[in-house]
Amino acid sequence: MAGNEDLHIVFNFFEKVPKPPKQDSYEDGMKHIYEYVRRQPSFVLGQIHKNLDQSNGLYKYVNYVGFNNGDFHAFRGGPPPAEWIKVGTEGLGDREQRVCYPGGYAELATSAGQPMCTTRAKDEQNSYYLLVNFKDSDIDEASYSAFEADWKSKTGADIIRDAFPAGIVGGDVGFYKRRRPGITPFIYVLRYEILPGASPDAVLQFLPTLREKLTAGGIPFSNVGAYSICYICDPVKA
Repeated sequence: MAGNEDLHIVFNFFEKVPKPPKQDSYEDGMKHIYEYVRRQPSFVLGQIHKNLDQSNGLYKYVNYVGFNNGDFHAFRGGPPPAEWIKVGTEGLGDREQRVCYPGGYAELATSAGQPMCTTRAKDEQNSYYLLVNFKDSDIDEASYSAFEADWKSKTGADIIRDAFPAGIVGGDVGFYKRRRPGITPFIYVLRYEILPGASPDAVLQFLPTLREKLTAGGIPFSNVGAYSICYICDPVKA
């Protein structure tokens, strides 16, 4: 295990994304929100994952944001500040109109031994990612320690590595754990990079086979999806 306790990550899985009333699209709405987030002192990097299958993919977008400490309100608990509610409403509309699962996470380990949540996609236009999430209702709390100690096997990362067909090459893998109970039902998230060179069609065609292999391997995953990076946000320059 190679984690960094100072790093804090937000994952937000968006299942239902209606058109924001004050923006042209979800992506425009998120860019508006990022103009607020990128000014936070602890903000390091934000990346928006867009599902390659916008018609049938369960989570249309997944927001992935790295901070260098836990100062951002999402990690402190309690109600969000009024300014944040205002910015979010301007960007995406009323909270009741969207179905999403935000949560604060720790990056427990990466395959490279270096932080992944603060690393940009190798190729913003041609990098893809597999996101696998795990509900705490499917993993007994008594099993957490064993799950984390043997994470590459327990999460199916080893199965994924061995299942890639010709034309798809895996890259770095990050393993994340929810820091506290909250809106998100996902206790763990696995983020598996696919290196530039694969086609989106090939990645999508790989998913049914991958789901079968994970199920056959007894991996207690909730969902696995394939995503591109549609937006990267950096901090405001000093």
